[in-house]
Amino acid sequence: MTGSGSASSAFLRAVDSLCEDLRNACGLTRFSIVIDRCERPLTISFEDDRHPGLRLAPTAYLEVELTDGDRRLGYVELHNALTSEYSKDTMRVARDLVERHAVTLRAGIPV
Repeated sequence: MTGSGSASSAFLRAVDSLCEDLRNACGLTRFSIVIDRCERPLTISFEDDRHPGLRLAPTAYLEVELTDGDRRLGYVELHNALTSEYSKDTMRVARDLVERHAVTLRAGIPV
């Protein structure tokens, strides 16, 4: 595997890990991560197919900025069609998890 392939694999593992942690700690039915890049953003989305036929609204929505120190990397979106809003505690947990995963995500961002 080439170096860039390894970085891509590491990045996808980091995204999977963040998504799983957020799903377990905060609850989500849809997750997107948007990475700011020079030419155009890179967006990766996950949709939980275990809940078919859910109503589209009301859906809890949360956007968390993804930073590494002072550098903005992008943002993470969480959607949960099983509830109408995220609690303040859940918002805090989501921000903490995104912050904890930021270094790993940054290291694996494909160029």
